[in-house]
Amino acid sequence: MQKRSLAPQRGFFPQPSYLIGTYKEDGSPNFALITWVTFCSVNPPMLMFASRGKKLTRELVEKNGIFSANLVSTDMMYMADYFGNTSGYKKNKCDEIGCM
Repeated sequence: MQKRSLAPQRGFFPQPSYLIGTYKEDGSPNFALITWVTFCSVNPPMLMFASRGKKLTRELVEKNGIFSANLVSTDMMYMADYFGNTSGYKKNKCDEIGCM
C-alpha cells in the first residue's frame, strides 16, 4: 500500500454513534443515527446533538424538547444501519424492523 499524506482536519475519529429517540404525534417511536453528541450542561444535566438537513427526529425534539440518546453497541448495528438510511417521514421505522 502506498503512503498518503492527509491535510490537517478538525474532527475526532472514530466517533461514537448514537440513536436519538423521539415519539411521533401518534405515539410511535422514531430514531435517527447521530454522531455529534456532547454534554452542554452539568447542572442541570443536558446533552445536545447536531443534525444537518431536514430530519423528523430534529423537528420532534425542537417541538417537544425531549429525546433519548442511546449509545450504539455492536448488538445494535443493524438498527443503526437501518435508522441511519431510512426516513421517518415515509415509514414507521421501528415497525419495519420489529424492534419495538
